[in-house]
Amino acid sequence: MWPIPSVHRRFERDRQSFRAQVAIGKLVAGEAKRLGMLDSGQPRLVSRTYRVVWGVIALGVMVLPTYPQESLFVFPAVLALGATWLLTMPQLGHSIR
Repeated sequence: MWPIPSVHRRFERDRQSFRAQVAIGKLVAGEAKRLGMLDSGQPRLVSRTYRVVWGVIALGVMVLPTYPQESLFVFPAVLALGATWLLTMPQLGHSIR
């Protein structure tokens, strides 16, 4: 017979864990906002423009073609991901501040 009670107990435990995580997240976010660690205002035009430019550069690096004789498909993919990572890390640092 299907162990319905054990599945139900696990579902309840997971739901309670999720509720606890949400509650802790709300507490931490409220405290971080109170301490000034989170910016509650809208992003300024310069910040928004900076993010758009970095997004366009990251997408451009991902789709840059390699030479047609490339025999390995993995190398261009890894190169694109690595370049994208290096180009987007300043954006992450800027948005975390």
